[in-house]
Amino acid sequence: MQNIIDAKQQWESTVDQLDVLICLLDKKGNVFRVNKTLEKWHLGNVRCVKGADVHDLLHPDCNDAACQLKNHWHNLWNAFTHNNVLTREFHDEVNHGEVRMTLLKGKNTDSHNDELSTLVIENTNESKKALTLLEEYSEELYSQVQNQTIKIGEISAHLENRIHEHKQDKNTLQLTEKRLLSLSAKLLTAQEEERKRIAAELHDGVGQSISAIKFNLESMLATHGIDNKKNLETVVTRLRDTVEEIRRISMGLRPSMIDDLGILITIQWLCRTFQQDHPGIKLEHKLTIDETNISEIQKVSIFRIMQEALHNIAKYSQADNVSIEITTEKYAINLNIEDDGIGFQPSVSQLTNGFGLCSMKERAKLSGGCLSIQSSPGNGTLIKSVWT
Repeated sequence: MQNIIDAKQQWESTVDQLDVLICLLDKKGNVFRVNKTLEKWHLGNVRCVKGADVHDLLHPDCNDAACQLKNHWHNLWNAFTHNNVLTREFHDEVNHGEVRMTLLKGKNTDSHNDELSTLVIENTNESKKALTLLEEYSEELYSQVQNQTIKIGEISAHLENRIHEHKQDKNTLQLTEKRLLSLSAKLLTAQEEERKRIAAELHDGVGQSISAIKFNLESMLATHGIDNKKNLETVVTRLRDTVEEIRRISMGLRPSMIDDLGILITIQWLCRTFQQDHPGIKLEHKLTIDETNISEIQKVSIFRIMQEALHNIAKYSQADNVSIEITTEKYAINLNIEDDGIGFQPSVSQLTNGFGLCSMKERAKLSGGCLSIQSSPGNGTLIKSVWT
């Protein structure tokens, strides 16, 4: 007798460990006994389910007369009277998963003689299906991975040989790049020196000579009564315009105030000139930097980048507002030039082949900094330069 009791307990313990819900049903389809999977699924206590309907067991709080699980279960039970084994699968909207129900006919092993049926309920949701599918393909994938590993090993060996072959070429390219950068820096310096020389000659030579002629003519007009006074006045006016044009060209080539008064005052002059030439564009500038921390080559680069950027803004951007900001952060110098114009889509060719954009990037690079351009159609443009 004890062996029978022990065997029964072992069997019940085994059944209780299963991941499926096993129910014994009476002739009416009501629950007679259930394994402890019910409690794992948090559907109630196994001691309190005798006589319960299967729908009430799975949906304890459901009062929906049109519940699909309830309809599926009743249809399954009604169809079961003509079959010894019957299986149905359907979606359980309440528990958000796929359910498989299997009904089997059998006899009760207790002292009762009533015929009992067995109902096996499985939860086959999508994650379990995906896991099953993954297991089915795992062996095939493992074989493919092994084949790919062999191929990768062959490719890796080939690449190592190629890398070894190109190490010397890489070193040569790096040395060539350093030489090109050095040459570009020298060319940039030479270009600025030539600009400075031409600007000085225009200002000190041609400009002063024309100014002297203008002064003499003005003196003659003031002290002598000359019949062709109107013609001389016209000449003076043209000379005055010529002097202003020479001064403008000279300042464009190389503003002497960079050397005489410093970069900050030169930037303020550049902003005032831009505002005078383009009154329809509002320009604001913020300069919070100690000029002693800026090298001479950086001063020239900052001025040229601003000069080119403002030229592009006036010519292409259709902007209403422009903001210029130069600040320091720790040991870095930051230059930001932003407009609210139509913007554009920067391309590699524009940034490498376009003279204006390319020259700005090269100037920043050759003076120890870097420059980036952020823009998109309809969202304006932001030019950011950083020197560290």
